[in-house]
Amino acid sequence: MLLKTVYLLAFILSGWALAVAFAPVVCPTILSYKAFFADSAILSPSAISATLPLLSNDITSYLTYTKALFEAGYGWSFGVVLGVVYAAMLAVSAYVKSKNPSREVSNGVYDTNKVYTSKRDIIKRCYTWNGKGSPVYGVVVGCIAGRLIIMPATHAALIAPSGSLKTRGSYYETVDLLTCQGENSLIITDPSGEIYAMMRAELESRGYRLMLIDLDEPLRGNCYNPLIAIILRDRSGDVAQAEARAREIGDTLCPEQGNENDIFMRGAGGVISAVAYLVATLDQVPNTSRHLWSVVKIVLEGTVDGADKLKDWLRGFGSDSPAVAMAATFLSADGKLESGILSSLHDALQPFTSAHLRWLTSKDDFKVTELMRERMVIFIRMLPPGNQANKLASLFFTQYINETLRQRDRASLRPVYVLGDEAHAIPKFDLVTAVEQGRKYKSHWYLWLQSNEGLDPYKTAKEDGKSAILANADVKVLYKAGTPTDADLFCRFGGERTKNAKSIGSSRNAQGGGTNEGFSENRIQNWPVARILGRDPQKDGVLVAANISNEQKCSGCYEIPIADVTKTPTAKNFSTFGTREHEARVLADEAARLDQIASKRKLSVKAWVPKEFYQDTPEKDSPNDASVFGL
Repeated sequence: MLLKTVYLLAFILSGWALAVAFAPVVCPTILSYKAFFADSAILSPSAISATLPLLSNDITSYLTYTKALFEAGYGWSFGVVLGVVYAAMLAVSAYVKSKNPSREVSNGVYDTNKVYTSKRDIIKRCYTWNGKGSPVYGVVVGCIAGRLIIMPATHAALIAPSGSLKTRGSYYETVDLLTCQGENSLIITDPSGEIYAMMRAELESRGYRLMLIDLDEPLRGNCYNPLIAIILRDRSGDVAQAEARAREIGDTLCPEQGNENDIFMRGAGGVISAVAYLVATLDQVPNTSRHLWSVVKIVLEGTVDGADKLKDWLRGFGSDSPAVAMAATFLSADGKLESGILSSLHDALQPFTSAHLRWLTSKDDFKVTELMRERMVIFIRMLPPGNQANKLASLFFTQYINETLRQRDRASLRPVYVLGDEAHAIPKFDLVTAVEQGRKYKSHWYLWLQSNEGLDPYKTAKEDGKSAILANADVKVLYKAGTPTDADLFCRFGGERTKNAKSIGSSRNAQGGGTNEGFSENRIQNWPVARILGRDPQKDGVLVAANISNEQKCSGCYEIPIADVTKTPTAKNFSTFGTREHEARVLADEAARLDQIASKRKLSVKAWVPKEFYQDTPEKDSPNDASVFGL
């Protein structure tokens, strides 16, 4: 922009100088050569000869001469000269440009493939927030001049390997943005527990009710009982929904993978659904024992010496029982099919045998539906990818999705934003439905991934869920390409632009010679793979591809600079951010507070098991877990 301004000023000044130089000759011709010299002493031949040398050396002489022309009544004549000079200069410029066409076509083939890189363009096209007032809600993708850059995405996929400044450059700021007015509820996955520690105090001061599901150290947090959804539906008389909630527990803990083992997973999931339904609805089960550990204990007792004991108990409820229908595959199985189902069943329930997870799932400190009605933030401290305990997070998200889809009064729902840090660590659940239907129910999913390959579990032989998720993410952000597939993906997102390559040839022979020239159109990538692989987000910024529905302002491709949270408005809103030493003290103090809470809690959890399993000794202890799970 500055260069264009300089060129424009140079054009104006040079045209004016030429007009002044030609004026003594041209102006008399226009009006009257005789009157011109007779009435204006300053424009006499002697004055002209004395002034012209000065015109090339002294800018004040140009001003003096121009003033003299107007005072002598030749302003109109001078204007004609000036117009002719400018027209001539434009004609020459156009001729030169036609002979030397630009090698690059501005803005791409369709005039839509431009990548915005200047800070001025980014601020002009995107929403910003200085940390005060009512902002536009969305995901924070950068910071320029102390203002957060916001993309108002319904869903977003952000690829950010470790060390790319995603947490300190986007995640903290997004939480700050979405909670500043108290209008939204949040679900936050927090692998390290640092997000909870750094933001708890300020979020509570904003009036939020905070819940912590800590899969690593459960006693530090709150309890979440997956069976409560079945219990509430059964007590309200909605048997169909109670059955549906039971089935989703089995489907989530034993997800199909799109291969030959799915028959075993379906059978195992059916058993879990059936037992969960019975534990939640049978009158003889004490209310304090309606939890997941009772489900696990029943499976342990019923399969320790083969599957007959569990099968007989389930068959006893008759063919009209929903539980029998759920477990039909298991009840009719024998031989290898039965063995495969039992193996899958034990594997799915293994993480819930630990004393800590028994306690975590033993009662309900909150209900999923409260997210849509109250000012609430739920933190889920995840374990590393592959840890089976993370299935509890999948179960929570599944129940949240289904409870959301059941809401009929959509207009009254509070917006809920799911901020999935290390989202690839969450075992497969119905994320495809969540992003496809979320817009209707004010449910937004922002997923930070190590790589786009973190979504590969959703791509099976039956369904390409990965493509569906990316298609519904109207904002995609790349901090750093951890793999060539990430670079290739954003190479395609960036689109192409066109370059005209000029070629000149010459030929000579006995009759003479000649030259010819031609132009060829070449398409090149805005974001070539090699350049993407070499980018450093802290130095080069992040790549943003936005195609937001009903939001043309932000749509397009950008390269946006990012900044550490301490250099953003969030540091002013949250006093916990500052020097590394200060933040270390905050984390230590929060850890001590949580440890004190954990020290006051007891792990004792009582399960219910059918008396038929014990025959004459109903108080007999259950078999050792090691004999069933090989622990």
